[in-house]
Amino acid sequence: VGHRTMGRYFCHVFAALGYRCGPTFHWGPIRWRLDHIYTSPDLTVRQAHVINTPQTRLASDHRPIMAQVTVPIRPTTKIPAIHG
Repeated sequence: VGHRTMGRYFCHVFAALGYRCGPTFHWGPIRWRLDHIYTSPDLTVRQAHVINTPQTRLASDHRPIMAQVTVPIRPTTKIPAIHG
């Protein structure tokens, strides 16, 4: 239910790139994608991947996901000068 609701308003970073991510949870032979990063539609996802290193395997049974996004530049609001 939570992922369905999130998907109505946000985009999963791997879906934004057009591919599926690998498993993020490992416990013996069990491998599932339990961890997610969602982003708003106004951000551009540049890359995303699951980090699967000896260090991440030692630290947790979950693998971290790293994503690089670009935030759009919005014009700054100019504050008018006050002359006394």
